[in-house]
Parts: sequence; structure tokens; C-alpha cells
Amino acid sequence: MRKGIMLIAVYVLSFVGPSTYEGEVSWVMKHSKLSKGTAQRIVHEAHKGEYPTLILAICKVESHFNPNAVSSAGAIGLGQIMPLWIPKLKEAKIVTSRGDLFDIATNIKATRFILRYLSEREKSLIRVLYRYYGKRDRQYVRKVLLAVGEIVYAREGRESYRNHLAAHCFANACKLLARTD
Repeated sequence: MRKGIMLIAVYVLSFVGPSTYEGEVSWVMKHSKLSKGTAQRIVHEAHKGEYPTLILAICKVESHFNPNAVSSAGAIGLGQIMPLWIPKLKEAKIVTSRGDLFDIATNIKATRFILRYLSEREKSLIRVLYRYYGKRDRQYVRKVLLAVGEIVYAREGRESYRNHLAAHCFANACKLLARTD
């Protein structure tokens, strides 16, 4: 069953490719209180490297795109980076201090670094998301995967059947995940 979920995830993510980012910018604005300029900057930064769709989904779930968010546990910024990551981020020359994580570009680089680090150690996207969140929580994984589906759907507009199909596949994969993992 889990292999099926991961295959669906790989299938849907295969739709993610170069395109204009207006659909994604609109989606970010819909799920935040950001100006268009800030939403464009977040989307642009997310697309500078690996995992752009996943990064946007995590930022939506973690902070609702608030670059100044600080959790009660001390997690910082868009991707809600936990303080325990700061030594590794310093070693990778992504940050010099905790305060750097309030910067949009730096926080997205840190989120990408953490996802890459976890992906090298875990065999499935679900386990990567568990570790990113800090505990095994199916609801968190479900929210992130649903956000990925929404982003894919928003990418080319509601008229795109391909994106509608992708979002539908993700929604069904998330329902299966909630029952089986």
C-alpha cells in the first residue's frame, strides 16, 4: 500500500516543471496576508533549487507564509526552522546567526538544506516529512501533500485537466495515507 502512495507522489511530482509562476503566486497570496511582491519573492526563491513545490507546501503548513513567525518551540520563519538545525546550517554557511532565518531567501535555503539532508537519510517522502516535523504525525503529512496537490493544480490554472488530475491523485493518496500509515 505504501509503495502505491509513493508511486502516486512520484507521478504527480513529475508534472512539476518549468512554467510561469503566476498560478503559484496567486495560491501563496490566497493562503497568506502577503503583498504580491512578497509572494513573488517567496515563489522565486523556492524555484532556485530542488523541491520548490514541496518547500512552498511546507511553508504554507508551517507558517502560512509568515516570514516573521516564531513558534512556542522556537521554530523560525517560513519553514519554521528549529534551533537544533542552526549548527548544521552554520556549518553549511547558510546562516551566521539565528536571526538570519527571518530572511525569506535564507529561510528557504535552510528549508531546502534540511529536506536534502533528510532525503539522503530516509527512503520515503513520508518519513522525510515526519522527521522535518519532528514526530510521526499523519495529519501533518496529509496537510503538506494536499498543499502540494493544490500548488500543482494552481500552477497552470483551473482549466488545466492535468493539474486537476494531479490534485485529485494527491487527495486520494492522502486519504489512503491517513488510513494505512
